[in-house]
Amino acid sequence: AKSAASQRKQSPYRILQCEIEKRGQTYTEIAKVIGLKQYTFSAKMQGKYKFSDAQKIIVKEFLQVDMSVDELFKREED
Repeated sequence: AKSAASQRKQSPYRILQCEIEKRGQTYTEIAKVIGLKQYTFSAKMQGKYKFSDAQKIIVKEFLQVDMSVDELFKREED
């Protein structure tokens, strides 16, 4: 069976998507942490809107990743 994550549209934020999935987090949980609705966070993950610097820092700290904000939020088309 395909996971919900693999059925979701591929995000340009491949590294961030991977780190979210590795930690068993959901878009809903992370959206709540940065004060967004789930659909707004999802649209940002699809590259429709940009994340603010503050949002990037909060997500990085929430996920406790050992990489820079720039690495975590690198877009695959960059």
